Amino acid sequence: MNVVMTIAGSDSGAGAGIQADLKTILMHDLWGVSVITTITAQNTKEINKIYQLPLDIIEGQLDALISDFPIQAIKIGMLYSTEIIEVIFNKLKNLKIPIVLDPILKSTTGKDLITGNYLDVLKNRLIPISAIITPNIMEAEKLSNTQISDLNDVKNACKIIKRIGSDAVLVKGGHLNEEESEIFDILYYQGKFYFFKKMRIIGNYHGIGCTFSSSIACNLASGNDLVDSVKLSETYIENVIANSDRITKGLIPVNQKY
Repeated sequence: MNVVMTIAGSDSGAGAGIQADLKTILMHDLWGVSVITTITAQNTKEINKIYQLPLDIIEGQLDALISDFPIQAIKIGMLYSTEIIEVIFNKLKNLKIPIVLDPILKSTTGKDLITGNYLDVLKNRLIPISAIITPNIMEAEKLSNTQISDLNDVKNACKIIKRIGSDAVLVKGGHLNEEESEIFDILYYQGKFYFFKKMRIIGNYHGIGCTFSSSIACNLASGNDLVDSVKLSETYIENVIANSDRITKGLIPVNQKY
């Protein structure tokens, strides 16, 4: 059985983070292993507290998994601090394993999930060793230091982010022109743009980015090339969202098992 490692924070509400990643990996019939970076006290309405795990515990998790499991792909989510980025980078920099980097900066509820000069260290360390980075519109604006208001702006941001070093850039367009009925995700890879169109499903959902990036990692681990991995994940996430049900009065957690 192929193995995917996720490195992310724990979401006590299980809508995103490690919990969403592991559910996604299971639904792709793969074995998921995890490195927890932070523990959050959160539900569908808010994040109340964030606790960063000690660096030696994070390092220990990485050592334990890398030394034992035949990992075929790695998904990176919430890291929270520059110190955690450095630990992750030092452990992964010499591995020949595709990395899917979801550069999480804020929670769906709007809470900052980074500290210090996080963006600078992320650019210098993890983006250059990643196979693909999957920012949303806000994250793409921050990473490219540009404003995005249309698809041409997205394409320009993709090129700027690509120059940082990732093999591919996938900008998720869900927050672009939110009054429109269609959503375009744009992949920039090997000098080409790939456009993925899907219908907008109205609702305030939680865990889309985590689930989507984990799905891409799963498809890479299963032997698909990068473009096909994204295509398969686009179909998967569309079905995941369409089959999600409200559990509480807050955000709607996406249903990885649709």
